[in-house]
Amino acid sequence: MSIHQLTPDLEQAINNELTRLGYLPEGDAEVLELLMEALDSGLVRLVPSNCVVS
Repeated sequence: MSIHQLTPDLEQAINNELTRLGYLPEGDAEVLELLMEALDSGLVRLVPSNCVVS
C-alpha cells in the first residue's frame, strides 16, 4: 500500500517559491491544481514533518 503525504515543510517550500516568483508558471499551476484535488479527495494527506512514512 502506498500512502501519499504532504508535510508542512513541503507546503511551505511551495508557498515560498510562489512568493519569490510572484506568479505561477502554467505547468506549475496544473501540478498544484492536481495536488489540491488529491488533498481534497484524500489521496494525499497533510502530516507533520516528523511523521513521514516511506
